[in-house]
Amino acid sequence: MKKLKATLAFTTALCLCTSYLPITEQIQPMINFISASAEDEEPATSGECGENLTWHLSQNFDENTYTLTISGTGAMTDWVGTSAPWDGWRDNITKVIIQEGVTTIGSNAFNGNVWLLFGTYPNLKSVTIPDSVTTIGAYAFYNCISLKSITIPDGVTTIGDSAFGGCSALESIVIPDGIETIDDGTFSGCSYLRSVTIPNSVTLIGANAFEECTALKSIEIPNSVKKIDSYAFENCPNLKSVEIPESVTIIGEGSFSNCPALESVTIQNGVEEIRDYAFSGCSSLKSIIIPDSVEEIGWGAFEGCSSLKSVKLPNNISKINGGIFKDCTALESIIIPDRVSEIIHHAFDGCESLTSIIIPNYILKIWEGAFKGCSSLEAIIIPESVQWIDQDTFYGCSSLESITFENPRCELILPAIPDNTTIYGYTNSTAQGYAEEYKQKFVALDENQDTTAPTDPEILWGDADENGKVEILDVVLMNRVYVGVDKISDSGKKNADSDQDGKITLSDSMNILKLLVHLFEQKDFPIQAES
Repeated sequence: MKKLKATLAFTTALCLCTSYLPITEQIQPMINFISASAEDEEPATSGECGENLTWHLSQNFDENTYTLTISGTGAMTDWVGTSAPWDGWRDNITKVIIQEGVTTIGSNAFNGNVWLLFGTYPNLKSVTIPDSVTTIGAYAFYNCISLKSITIPDGVTTIGDSAFGGCSALESIVIPDGIETIDDGTFSGCSYLRSVTIPNSVTLIGANAFEECTALKSIEIPNSVKKIDSYAFENCPNLKSVEIPESVTIIGEGSFSNCPALESVTIQNGVEEIRDYAFSGCSSLKSIIIPDSVEEIGWGAFEGCSSLKSVKLPNNISKINGGIFKDCTALESIIIPDRVSEIIHHAFDGCESLTSIIIPNYILKIWEGAFKGCSSLEAIIIPESVQWIDQDTFYGCSSLESITFENPRCELILPAIPDNTTIYGYTNSTAQGYAEEYKQKFVALDENQDTTAPTDPEILWGDADENGKVEILDVVLMNRVYVGVDKISDSGKKNADSDQDGKITLSDSMNILKLLVHLFEQKDFPIQAES
């Protein structure tokens, strides 16, 4: 049966390769090959598998299964584009013994690569690897679905791409000290893998290395790893926590994406780059603190983190990339660092719990759909630095009561400000022109009285930094206090505690923001806290 499968596979390939020849020349090679195959006896039970290596099969007690023994000295052949000589027995081999003296396990040795069609060794349960082995080749044990455990000797320094990929019964693995790179896909699809020990010698965790390890609950990344490559831990649905050590400089694209049980992520100071979609789809992640060593956070890095309520962004990033917090439906507040100059497409799209956001006076451009669908956003101040706001920026912001434009020449490209929103700006400004064109209520800042002026000699509501005036910087400070990254004095706290409940909350920040955009006046305070 196996010989017939191989014959059919080769025949198909031969048809494709000879389809441009005259019909008689197309048919004759197939006839010759099939005739020769029909005369072949059953597969060999011994032979050579390297310059100084031999192999032989011995029958087990049940008479239907075999043990493969490989002996000799030196390197095993790498099988690329063809299959190992024992592949005809792949359904019957249950045990492999590699004897001392063998230095490598060849690529595709137990992958069943027949005429470029990947197969498997479905009943291989036991493999003995001697201390003499230093290299396990690419795809060496790929899709050995019955292999539950394997001991890798300490002398192994190289494990090739996808060497154990698809070994869905493999439960635990200890990677020997001396391995520097866990290559691409090495343990991908090991769906029963619960325990992994990574030594301090490893500097790179390759792309897709542990992808779809569905039983993996935790992973300890040693303080030697410098890079976690693309999709390294993607689709690990039971992974609950991870700590990124200070040695890591790059968290690769999609490296922890679609890990829905991931609740805790600790990123140590040292990471410089979090690439696109690194934590997207981590729907249980509630909070994260990103250290100031991070200089760039990629597109969609936290997209779909639907439990994420608070984020501490690093001070050194220069832009809020596209879709970075898209569909973070629980996100209530965020502080944008002062160095940020752009908020890119759909950065906060679908953040339906976001009630306030402070845009620093360094932002130059706000791109398409940046705050689209932020249905709880009540007020926003666009600072003087902003030169350009793209289309659909505020589309679906159904609770937006007011928007204030401090730059009279800010270019507005159909930002989709809701009809019921009051627009504040200066006389003859682009904001006034927009309001008149779309028949929206407009209030001129240069004609409106100062509602932030004190009416109480003891309390200047909103003056958190106690400089004698109420500014957007006070709201920034209050948000920083709320997330635990700053402090204020007792008297500053008294000014900031708008509802006098004894603590600084997002509600207080929102009330002072409303004061700044003229929805409240000093005489309205204290504001009764919502029950």
